[in-house]
Order: sequence, then C-alpha cells, then structure tokens
Amino acid sequence: MLSTGQRQKLEVLRILQNSPEIIIFDEPTTLISETEKEELFETFMKLKAEGKTVVFITHKLREAYSVSDRIYVIRSGVIIGRYRRDETSVEELHDLVSGEEISPDRLQLSSVGEAVLRVEDLSIEGSIQGEEAVKGTSFEARRGELLAISGVAGNGQEELLEGIFGMRKILSGRVLLDGKDVTNMPPRNLRKLGLAALPSDRDGTASCKTASIKDNLVIHKVTDGGWFVVNRRLDAFAIRLLSDFGVAYGSIFDPASSLSGGNLQKLLLSREISSEPRVLLLGEPFRGLDVKHLQILRTVLARIKEEMAVIVFTADLEEALRVGDRIIIMSEGRIVFNGVNRPGLSKHMIGKLILKATGERQ
Repeated sequence: MLSTGQRQKLEVLRILQNSPEIIIFDEPTTLISETEKEELFETFMKLKAEGKTVVFITHKLREAYSVSDRIYVIRSGVIIGRYRRDETSVEELHDLVSGEEISPDRLQLSSVGEAVLRVEDLSIEGSIQGEEAVKGTSFEARRGELLAISGVAGNGQEELLEGIFGMRKILSGRVLLDGKDVTNMPPRNLRKLGLAALPSDRDGTASCKTASIKDNLVIHKVTDGGWFVVNRRLDAFAIRLLSDFGVAYGSIFDPASSLSGGNLQKLLLSREISSEPRVLLLGEPFRGLDVKHLQILRTVLARIKEEMAVIVFTADLEEALRVGDRIIIMSEGRIVFNGVNRPGLSKHMIGKLILKATGERQ
C-alpha cells in the first residue's frame, strides 16, 4: 500500500502531464513525513525553476515562510496582508493570522499527581495479522501532566492509541487504569471506567458527518445508558457544550459535515471532555488546524490537564515540544526517548536520537 506521500507524488505527476502553468497545492504537508515534506519542497523549487507558478495554501506559517517568494495572509476570508518574504517574519505572520502576539514559551508544567494509566511491555498488532506495530512499550501517564507521544508518522503512535483504547488487538503486555487490568477491553467498557479517546480519523471513527451536530455530541450519553432520551435535555446539553467551546454552527440539527475542520475538532473535544474522564487520549489533535484554532486547542489542553491525564499522539514534533510536559518519541514501533520536556530539547536533538536508535537495530 502506498503512503500518503507516495500517493501525493503520483497525483503531482498526473497533473504535470497536462503541462499546467499554475499549480495549486492545498495543505499538501498535513499528512506526510518530514522526509516527504522536504521532497515536496524540492519539487516546488524545480517547478519554479521551470517557470511554473506554484500556489501553496497552508496554515503552517514556518513552512510558508521557508519556501515562498511572496506571502498572502487571509483571515476570515479577507486578504489582510501581502508581503515579499524579506519584508516580514514568522512572528509577524502569526500575529496577523491570529490577532494575538506569539509566545515563545511552551505550556508550563502543572502540579503532577498520581499515575492513572500504566502501559507495561505492550506489543500491538499491525495491519497484517500477527505483525507487531508496537513492540515492548512501557510508560505511565499522570494526572496533571500532558504526555506527548511523537515521532515520524507511521511508527506506531496511531496503533498505540488504538490498542490502549480497545480498537486494536494487544498481543502481549498489559494496560492498567487506576491499577485495574483493562487490556483488550472494548471501548464502551473503558469509557465507563474513565478512559476517553479521540482517534485521529475525525471523519470516520471519531464522528458521523451525515448525522446532526447534536447527535455527534450526545451519542455517548445515550449509548452508555447514562441518560434517558429526553430531547429537551439533550438539546440543552448540546447547546451548552457548543457555547462553552466556542463552536461556530448554524443549528444543532445541521449535519456535522457543515462544520469547518477546526469547529468539528472543538465539537469532538468538547464531547470527550464532558464525560469527565480520568485519562484522555487524543490522536493528531493539531492536524489541519489554523493558527487561531491551534491557540484555542493549546489553551484547552493547559486547562484540562489539571483535572486528568492527557496523552497526545502526534507526528507534529513542533507542537509536541510546545505543549508536552513529558515527551515520548517512537521509531519503528519502539520508544527511543522518554523524558521531561526540558530547555534545549529540540527537533534536531530528537532527530539524532531516532537515527541512533535506528542504526543500533540494523
């Protein structure tokens, strides 16, 4: 099966067969690895050298700044700035997009409590039956801290979330929630015990986009048997959650597909937080968000980690370093780094750790 980056290369080749003069790339770096991203940017440069015009649409400001000759900034559908690259900076672009000043500091470590979730020597099945996507992994998550599990996409992070949450078979090892063995327990039972999760597949696993906004919000309240189905009560619950999390919507009876990516993300996050879990697992929560919604998400994470253990699974190492109190890096299904997010810890340093770990296993 081709990776996202490989499928993207095929699509570019298909487009180039028609010899276009202008090529528009819409968020092309969202789902690809760092290596594939570098290859894509090299393609941009080659197209530019051939006299083609490349339009790169992205919410990732550093990427836009690194490859562009001219930058247009759009907020709420209106162009609010036009710059040559040497006329601006990443910080200025951020301020324009979000309307706020950028802060260089990551979220501060809160008062860390007891270990709520323990993973012991976990091996998890991959896409092929019997194959191990996660191998001998152990860690713990504590109330009051945000644990960021990162690494290049496709190195076991997604399978680890799915295994812990009962969506993928655990081949060996244990998952302990408040000391109770919950290994291979189905998601519905895990929710009742205080483990909530938001998988990375927003449009499929995490939501039903053809169902109403209200139904996507209240589904767990109904299916878990916690409430009788009283429409007025459910309506009020949905409206309160949408208001609390600043979700922009028309009617609670509109389909979830009517929401933007950022607003769908806030809706799903509000649903999981409303269950007041002991542990919250979040798969790729930063993916596809613009600067404004990224800042909102960071603020929400800073607040909720005071009440629960939060584990973020993300291939976005920059965001992991920004929000994580503790960082775990995975490579080829194994943990190659597990430590406190200390000053000086950088993408470059972590890259060296991954290369070293990979070399030692070869």
